[in-house]
Amino acid sequence: MSAFEILAAVLGGALLVLIAVLLIRAARFTPRPSEDGPAANVEYDAAAAGEHLGAMIRCRTISNRDESLMDFAEYDRFVQLLSELYPAAMEKLHFERAGKTGLIYRWQGTGAAEPVVLMAHYDVVPAKAEEWSFDPFSGQVQDGLVLGRGALDTKSTLCAIFEAVNKLCAEGYTPERDYYLCFSGTEEIAGEGAYAIVDKLKKDGVKPCLTVDEGGAIVTGAFPGVKEPCAVVGISEKGQMAIRLSVKSGAGHASAPPRNDAFSQLARAIAALEKNPFQPRMTEAAYRLFTTLGRYSGFGLRVVFGNLWLFRPLLLKLARALGNDVNALLRTTCVFTMAGGSEASNVLPSEAWATCDVRIIGGSTSQDVINHFRKVIANENVIIEPVFAVEPSPVSPVDCAQWEAVSRAIRHTWPDALVSPYLMTARSDSSVYTAICDHVYRFAPMKLSKEERATIHGIDEKIPAQKVAEAACFYERLIRGM
Repeated sequence: MSAFEILAAVLGGALLVLIAVLLIRAARFTPRPSEDGPAANVEYDAAAAGEHLGAMIRCRTISNRDESLMDFAEYDRFVQLLSELYPAAMEKLHFERAGKTGLIYRWQGTGAAEPVVLMAHYDVVPAKAEEWSFDPFSGQVQDGLVLGRGALDTKSTLCAIFEAVNKLCAEGYTPERDYYLCFSGTEEIAGEGAYAIVDKLKKDGVKPCLTVDEGGAIVTGAFPGVKEPCAVVGISEKGQMAIRLSVKSGAGHASAPPRNDAFSQLARAIAALEKNPFQPRMTEAAYRLFTTLGRYSGFGLRVVFGNLWLFRPLLLKLARALGNDVNALLRTTCVFTMAGGSEASNVLPSEAWATCDVRIIGGSTSQDVINHFRKVIANENVIIEPVFAVEPSPVSPVDCAQWEAVSRAIRHTWPDALVSPYLMTARSDSSVYTAICDHVYRFAPMKLSKEERATIHGIDEKIPAQKVAEAACFYERLIRGM
């Protein structure tokens, strides 16, 4: 046998061994069993919860970076409303404000175990009434649907938290540990609310063992090859930056334009960033998503997700081709959302500018983003100015009692749902709480369709009242299970 034949035989044998290893690992890449006790029988009045949420929606708590445009009387009205809607809870909870919009309700427990924080925000983004098919702040309940801005983001979860706590207080239940119900009124503008709350908790020596905020939900069709509903719980979230690009030039008449005008240079900079995206990266949160839900996919996909040690480079290379959601999970993204220049079509601008939104993948920093911009644009005339920057959050563990408590409450409330960690690609107030808590989980406890998710910050936002009641069931089970 020649050397070539020997080499071919060795390589052929190695290939067969590799294929065998891949298939065996895929066959063993199956769901892990969970051992939950029986679910407690918990029920809530959906109609009452819907009416309560509707009343909250009628408070126009619209946040704005320009405080002069915020109606703080509506904020005060919201706080007063909570005291009216939930009298049993208010008898047991100690209330204090933090900063201008932060609300802290402390429910004192019987023991000295580390406390739990349940979060939401009560501010909302603006809504143009002429674009909606109903009054965005009517809060009316129609055919079991609660209509209005904030119905999903996130007065619904705030409502569900209070529904659960009020019911438990009315029944005489006292938790074994302290619970802090913390609500910011400036989440939508990344404002002072959450920072003021955390500063107050830190000053009081409060170090929660668990924090639960908005984030993932129970969704269907969100993972390749998985037909079951998936409860995706964020264990980390991407950072966020706003970057302003600008090019200055001499203003003048548009009839005699210069060869290399400001907008031309700006356009080339934007095109260069589009052609040279950030390099993809597999974060721990994304890896855990693939290796959890991948176990429920078909055998062909299990070959891939069960052998990421081999297929990870291919998955990263195909990130953009696999769709926007997968691409956002695997790389820092950049999209331009604002631009401006001259106020007249026949006048050359003295400055052309554009602002982009950047979502930073874990393992990268805001400085890495600036370095990438400078390298790709390679034009000193283009001024790169960070407007604000929030770094990616730490990763919360999943091999712990806190994760099991959240997962068990989900499974007891929605037995058909698969529970999985994931990377939250949006930003929330929960990133602020990582300064005092190592176990921060981002989960909105409700089943949301693609159409419902599209109304968040969109038009005709609404939610079935029954889903608010189900969310309250989740919170009660979580409180009783901790």
